Amino acid sequence: MGYLETLRGRSLRLQQSGGQVISMGPKRPGATVSERQAGFRSLADPMIDTTSPHGKLILAVLAALAEFERSMILARTGEGRKRAQANGVRFGRKPKLSDFQVREALVRRANGESLVDIGRSFGVSHSTISRLQLKRPPSPIPSVTEASPTAEGVIPRP
Repeated sequence: MGYLETLRGRSLRLQQSGGQVISMGPKRPGATVSERQAGFRSLADPMIDTTSPHGKLILAVLAALAEFERSMILARTGEGRKRAQANGVRFGRKPKLSDFQVREALVRRANGESLVDIGRSFGVSHSTISRLQLKRPPSPIPSVTEASPTAEGVIPRP
């Protein structure tokens, strides 16, 4: 059963049950409801009626109130997000790899190991490994040759 048959069946059932069906005629692409001279009239609430100037005014006021409320919600949400970020809340998905794993993966990548092998060892996709360098640059890992501990502390490599 096609779309039109379903629509015709539903409209016939609506007519038989005592409802009203209004046909807007053949569709013209790009034609708006007002160009077709159609309106909306609520049977339950007579104040909602786009065919009268009074009804249009009521709908315009309701639309303006809805737009104002939406902007207030956006402002409150933005303030809450800023407050949460200031308190250290991080948004978004948790990282799959720890900072140590990221550094290790980048070192292994620099040593020529394939992305697929690195990804398998950490249980992530090779795409995740390929994006690591773009997202979080590794913090420097001191190697044994770069620093040697002494009694006074760490002496950097010359």
